[in-house]
Amino acid sequence: MNENKKDRNIGLDILKCIAAFLVICIHAPFQGKCGEYFVAIARCSVPIFFIITGFFYNNKMSDSKVNKQIFKIFKLCIISNTFYFIFKLLFCIIDNRGYLTLCMTTINKKALIKLFIFNESPIYSHLWYLNALLYVLIIMKFVNKYNLLKYIYMISPLLLLGDLIFGKYSLLLLNRELPFIFVRNFIFVGIPYFCIGNYINTDFYSKLKENRSKKYIFFNIVLILITMLTTILERYILVYLKLNASRDHYISTTFLAIALFICFLLYENSNKIIRIKAYIAKIGREYSTLIYIIHPAVIEILNRILGEIYFYKKIYPICIFIVTVSCCIVYKKIISLKTIVIKNEKIK
Repeated sequence: MNENKKDRNIGLDILKCIAAFLVICIHAPFQGKCGEYFVAIARCSVPIFFIITGFFYNNKMSDSKVNKQIFKIFKLCIISNTFYFIFKLLFCIIDNRGYLTLCMTTINKKALIKLFIFNESPIYSHLWYLNALLYVLIIMKFVNKYNLLKYIYMISPLLLLGDLIFGKYSLLLLNRELPFIFVRNFIFVGIPYFCIGNYINTDFYSKLKENRSKKYIFFNIVLILITMLTTILERYILVYLKLNASRDHYISTTFLAIALFICFLLYENSNKIIRIKAYIAKIGREYSTLIYIIHPAVIEILNRILGEIYFYKKIYPICIFIVTVSCCIVYKKIISLKTIVIKNEKIK
């Protein structure tokens, strides 16, 4: 999950920050048609997070380190879901709505089935990512233990294809739209994108580093632009034909996510790096996970306070991103101060 400081890749730190912003753009989009098409491009953000996690996952890690990773994500799942349950409960009280309804919709057989089989959080839907990541890490633990990695690599393209058939292209190919949670889970998203990142690190990264030429990077940038355009084209055609299912990912989403990952992976750090890049990298390195977790709460609060103020809506995702990052910084400062106080108390 977390790379060593000596192996820090500033390009991927910058990419984490960009991906965190793109996630916000999905849930708090820019206005108008441009905003709708930008959301289609932004759908690559969660696949990028899975790819990055897979890239830094060490297949030869000891069981104790793997278990530590799994426990860390499990704890994050519990804390995040608890936070949002309390968050929703507070708004039920403020809005004078029945909190019993919240409890009943959260803790019931149907909600638990969606959680344990499809990773769908009964509290806040965006938390599916953490639940899926937990499942993927547990699966990879056993995959490595029984030397099944090559088989997981083999089925990953089929899983990506299944995501398209039963997801975005279900109306076109099956003449019906399936609930998106059937494919937005650890099976069709988590495992294949995690494996892409893992494969790049174990079997492909050395070749990439050898080709770290300006011509190669230029080709990759062109590929990014092409896949952005094809994503827009896919959405336009599906909307025009009235076959645009609600599922997130297009054919181009996978290629865009990989192209972006490789481009930023090959980014060369430099002592001449300008301060803005260093700050973006720091946001990605230290706050990207926290940004992902808390941004819906920030959206809810700011929407209630600022409502339909023109300036706020005009730069909607930018406002959400700035406030969310600010909250993350404050939270980290409080945690750091708390840690210092505890250490001083122990010394005394």
